[in-house]
Amino acid sequence: MRQLLSCLFIILFAFSLAGCSSNVKVETDKAEGHKKTTKKIAGIINVQELTIQAEKGDKQAQYNLGALYAKGAGVTQDYTMAHKWWLKSAEQGDASAQYNLGTLYAKGAGTSQSFTEAHKWWLKAAKQGEAEAQYTIGETYVRGDGVSKDLGKAQEWFLKAAEQGQKDAQYNLGALHSYSKDYTSAREWLLKAANQGQKEAQYDLGLLYVLGHGVPKNHVEAYKWFSIATAHKEAELATTKMTPEQVAEAKKLTKEWLDAHPN
Repeated sequence: MRQLLSCLFIILFAFSLAGCSSNVKVETDKAEGHKKTTKKIAGIINVQELTIQAEKGDKQAQYNLGALYAKGAGVTQDYTMAHKWWLKSAEQGDASAQYNLGTLYAKGAGTSQSFTEAHKWWLKAAKQGEAEAQYTIGETYVRGDGVSKDLGKAQEWFLKAAEQGQKDAQYNLGALHSYSKDYTSAREWLLKAANQGQKEAQYDLGLLYVLGHGVPKNHVEAYKWFSIATAHKEAELATTKMTPEQVAEAKKLTKEWLDAHPN
């Protein structure tokens, strides 16, 4: 069982560039919907026209072209080209390009690996209000990637992202509050994350209800959150502290939550 009070439950940002699906924000909706820079011919993005617009200095076209090269959509996947075009867009202030550029530097994809450069570009995006960048900056301060470890600064950036609804930042914020034994605040942020489907937050809420930290002990609620988090052993253990009526109520509450959150 994970120990809520003995360590920080910080989710490490998964830098998985292979599919460009989690850390690199390849916004194909932008590419398809931005009429000034792209068109679709027979369902295929007109890369040649997009390149012309990018070479003229259109930062949105530069961003989109970088995204296509990162994803390998309509062109051969090429992180060096993705870096080239995202750098041009980032230098013109595009926050999404700045965020993605930072990720390329963090992985050394298409460029030399440099956490200092990664932090620089993530910070630029974060200061523009980019929630994913704010969350990632928080992670750099937790791990000390390109900066000195500083949980205070990590918490500041997690808060900025969490207030925009970034669920992993909400979870990390809850974990930091748990670490400092501010369980009331921990529950507040864990609940926000849990209601967005963040599994670790759901699990940790179950622990709070088992331990009675920030809330009265409540095995019905513990069962609900453990079950939602698919922590079936812990949910089963909670039933040993419940009456048959409470077990029925816990199962009912679990079903109601799952029905209300089908995804």
